[in-house]
Amino acid sequence: MILDKDLIRQILLYVEENGNDKMPVYNIEIDGYTDEEIRYHFKRLLEADIINGEVVELQGNKIRFNCLTWYGHEYLDGIRDKGLWEKIKKDIEVYGVKSVTLDIIKAYAEKIIKEKLGI
Repeated sequence: MILDKDLIRQILLYVEENGNDKMPVYNIEIDGYTDEEIRYHFKRLLEADIINGEVVELQGNKIRFNCLTWYGHEYLDGIRDKGLWEKIKKDIEVYGVKSVTLDIIKAYAEKIIKEKLGI
């Protein structure tokens, strides 16, 4: 399965809004995506240490999460704004880049934000 950067962003927004350090939250529902797609992307975000949580193999592969990690918050802060996110995706398409890592997306978002702030 290919990583869907839009789904990654949606999962991060969901976890940030619904997460809780004290009590785990179960399952994520995002319109337009199957449980399998969400679970796959969630596992990749766990591997990247972007989300604190796990996929509980018992109980029908339920997703359990607490919150974003520090890196998860930093990454999401760079792509939270819908307009900025759309610009990043458009620029990636314009330049014909087929494969872009999350670190490159984060760095590009930071560059755009710095330019807007005149830094």
